[in-house]
Amino acid sequence: MLKKIGDEDISIPEFTEAKHTTIDRKYFEPVVQGMAEVYKKGTARWLQIEGLEIAGKTGTVENFTRIDGVRTQLTDNSVFVAFAPVNNPKIAIAVYIENGYFGSRYAGHIASLMIEKYLKGEITRTDLEKRMLEKTLEEEYAKPYSGQPFKINERVW
Repeated sequence: MLKKIGDEDISIPEFTEAKHTTIDRKYFEPVVQGMAEVYKKGTARWLQIEGLEIAGKTGTVENFTRIDGVRTQLTDNSVFVAFAPVNNPKIAIAVYIENGYFGSRYAGHIASLMIEKYLKGEITRTDLEKRMLEKTLEEEYAKPYSGQPFKINERVW
């Protein structure tokens, strides 16, 4: 549900009215707790933001294209979905980074920073911010156009 974008209220019912699912509510809590554990001790544990309880799920999406008519695998895409705070969500986010390797590598970093900025109004994990500002995926994007054989998911972080 959306309430506002910036200072502008949203009044379109398809965005402001709750949608209901046929999934029994008893299944929500174990999923939420599992997503919270991803940040506490799982694949996103190094993305924690002090003072914020975030629930998230990392994801890796295989990536293929056709090069000269041949189906060719490229470096995987990075996906991360999250919401925070866990017990009273104020933000939900999904980040998808083409050729971004695995979920916590690029998408998780970006999602964590965006959540922190939204909830706290500032970035305290300047190490994560610095990494995202300095890293590039240019080499990954160039591979299929190089005309040369290439490997995937190989770049050292």
